[in-house]
Amino acid sequence: MKGRRHYPLWRVAVVLFCVSLVTALTPSAAHAVVSLGDIEITFTQLVFLLTIAAAWGDMRQQVKSIRERLDKVEERAEEDR
Repeated sequence: MKGRRHYPLWRVAVVLFCVSLVTALTPSAAHAVVSLGDIEITFTQLVFLLTIAAAWGDMRQQVKSIRERLDKVEERAEEDR
């Protein structure tokens, strides 16, 4: 379809959010600790951080797309003058 945009990062963010909810409700997964050097976080926190990163990346993609479309509209408006 022409004009339809796909944002795979948004889908990743939604799936990761659902996974973070499931892991938060599962006692064994909620208390699983992931060590990153001196930092220790739970698996649920790690998945939620990945969710935020994917949503942030999707937002950046959409802003870039909107800027490109606005530039095209401005170009057309200048051509019509």
